[in-house]
Amino acid sequence: MCKVIIERSEEKTGFMVSNHLFSRKGADFTIQQLNDELKQYDFELQEGDLQRVVNSLVDDGVVSQRVGYYKRVSML
Repeated sequence: MCKVIIERSEEKTGFMVSNHLFSRKGADFTIQQLNDELKQYDFELQEGDLQRVVNSLVDDGVVSQRVGYYKRVSML
């Protein structure tokens, strides 16, 4: 794993969120958990904005929506 420095940009939000999702240990997450984890990178989003990013990942088939949480899809 390497550290990537990205200037704050709305265009890069999806990359940053998906990169974090695939580097974390667990596959299950909630929006609140994900937002709390992203704070460690000094990256904070409004909950609605993060929800839109996750919805986009659901549409792309990268994340599946479950009752009360989301699950990262294995990309093996």
